[in-house]
Amino acid sequence: MKERNAPVNALRLPSKPFLYTLDQVAHLVNITEDQLRAKYIYFASDTGGPNLKKLIIARNIANLGDDPDWRVSEDELKAWLKRKGFKVWYPSFY
Repeated sequence: MKERNAPVNALRLPSKPFLYTLDQVAHLVNITEDQLRAKYIYFASDTGGPNLKKLIIARNIANLGDDPDWRVSEDELKAWLKRKGFKVWYPSFY
């Protein structure tokens, strides 16, 4: 029989990441979606060449055969904003 207080191997996974659409990102940084696509997005599965650190990585989450659905992870957006000199914070409602 297993001891009650035996150590348990545990793995704590992060909560589900939030994925921003390109229009949401454009709204947050106050530019048009066309400007965002042309100057600041690296389409991970579509663009050839190296990923430049000055670009935001967007990934297609659509099923094969469907229209592309490009999304930016919250962590990727926060890292890009910090590289650009923005201070990222969450408002406190308490």
